[in-house]
Amino acid sequence: MYLAFQRTKVYLRLVLMAGLAAVVLLTLWMNRDHHATVWFFKEFKDINVLSLMASTASGTLIAWRIAVVASRVFGDLQELRKHEKELEQQRQQEQFAKKIAEHEEKLGTQEETQQ
Repeated sequence: MYLAFQRTKVYLRLVLMAGLAAVVLLTLWMNRDHHATVWFFKEFKDINVLSLMASTASGTLIAWRIAVVASRVFGDLQELRKHEKELEQQRQQEQFAKKIAEHEEKLGTQEETQQ
């Protein structure tokens, strides 16, 4: 039963991949002779639609990658700030413990001098 399920899953994936490839090829074939006028901070006339689609897809992928990298950088910055804050708190605790030890030492010497 498990093998039949796996086989069905593989064939469904193959059919979906073939369908996707067919859609991409049909889109390329039907748009091969189409041209468009595009404004991107300047008017570009008679650009091939396929090159426009390719540049749009590339720009989208690049922007997505930049967004992922930026989110990781901001996450790392947050972690770094948290670590620095923990180190500062630890340093303050150590200073406080040192002051307490010095104060107890002074009290101990004062008690010895009083006796």
